[in-house]
Amino acid sequence: MTEVIENQAENKRPVILLVAAILSFISIGISTLVIVFNLIGGPMNEEEVMETRVATAKSKTDMRNAGGSLYFINLFDQIQAMIEETNDNFYVSNALNILVNAVGFFGVFFMMKRRKLGFHLYIIYSLLAFSVLYLYISPQNIPTISLIFGLLFSGIFVFMYSRALRWLQ
Repeated sequence: MTEVIENQAENKRPVILLVAAILSFISIGISTLVIVFNLIGGPMNEEEVMETRVATAKSKTDMRNAGGSLYFINLFDQIQAMIEETNDNFYVSNALNILVNAVGFFGVFFMMKRRKLGFHLYIIYSLLAFSVLYLYISPQNIPTISLIFGLLFSGIFVFMYSRALRWLQ
């Protein structure tokens, strides 16, 4: 009798896996929707690029007037350069991000099907999400703070998924 109960408990999907998978599916789904809408809208034209430059310049001026940190003022420049480089490589960046999202989706999907391959795919997805930026954006234009937070959140999710590794086959 206890053997049957142990087998049932062993076959039950861990709650942490379910929570992490739901959050991952939501994140990947929203990201994919943003990419689709970007593709529908197309790249920014010169006028729209100029509008972002003006908005960035205004934000920098407001930051200086408020006595803001030089780091954050420079961060605005990095973000603006990143926006422009991404726009210059619009189709490449969106295609790569769709592929990365597909790797993440299948990683989570396989974990929900009890396959360890999914965990490995998710780790690859987590690393690709940041490394593909370097294919179309100059390294000096990628804010370090965005990489730190991205890696931190990826690390948290990999840790959450690792808690369910015993359940995966």
